[in-house]
Amino acid sequence: MSPDGTGSFSAYITPVAQEPIAQHMKNVAFADGEQITHLRAERTWIEVSGFKGDRIFYRKSLLACGGTSWHEVAFEYPAEAQSTNGFVDRVAKGVELDQDQGCAPPIATNNGSSNSSEQPSATENSTAQ
Repeated sequence: MSPDGTGSFSAYITPVAQEPIAQHMKNVAFADGEQITHLRAERTWIEVSGFKGDRIFYRKSLLACGGTSWHEVAFEYPAEAQSTNGFVDRVAKGVELDQDQGCAPPIATNNGSSNSSEQPSATENSTAQ
């Protein structure tokens, strides 16, 4: 939440195993009461933005950590706070650049191979400035 309580920013990591990739992307893209003005996606990422009443929302989710986790960010702020758009753009680009940061190391099994699908989830929340 922003200091004045009008905006929010969340950054988090979600295990891919939690739901099928297509369903996860659909859940990121569509929410009740939102008017989508921008939707872009490829096989490994999705971003969506638009309006929810008099507020702007933005969400981005991309496969990271060798395809075992989603790295995600979400913003919501008043539409009149246009100066926030630059911050949102920088954070969205940062998610792309850091897609392999915060990944759990592969877990070695007794046969010497690694199994990164047993990665624990991590959650991280931050405050917008």
